[in-house]
Order: sequence, then structure tokens, then C-alpha cells
Amino acid sequence: MHNRRKNHTCNTIHPDYLITKRPAQANARSRLGDWEGDTLYGAVGQGLIVTCVNRVSQFLRMVLLENRNQEATKDAIVRHYPVMW
Repeated sequence: MHNRRKNHTCNTIHPDYLITKRPAQANARSRLGDWEGDTLYGAVGQGLIVTCVNRVSQFLRMVLLENRNQEATKDAIVRHYPVMW
């Protein structure tokens, strides 16, 4: 078993916007266009799935990535979710 530091951040993607900073309108789910994203990791060394859900309609968009690299994840979000920007 490996010992890791408590604040270990390897393979961590730091979001530009945090849920705690979300506008009140988005929390109320009263308008289309507010999206919530997440990542689902596979086994170590495997890919990941990036998900984005519209908070009102619950419309889901997903993309499978080959690796967990931050740039690949960001590029996939920009390329596959143009409606969000």
C-alpha cells in the first residue's frame, strides 16, 4: 500500500467555477442553459467519461476520453459541448 499526502492532487482537474460560487438562479433551476459537469474515472491508467447535465431539462451529454490528461479533458469539453459556451 502506498502512503499519500492528504493534499495529494495527482490526476486532479481543478475547475474554473465551483458549485459554492454558482449563481442563485442556477440553484433555483428556473432557466435553461445552466450546466453541471463531472468526470467519471475508470481503472488506473484507463480513460474517463466527462458528463454535462442541463440543470433544468436534465439533458445529458457525455464523451469518453482515452486518458485523464487535463488538456484532453478541457479540449473535449470545448469541442463536444459548444452549446454550453
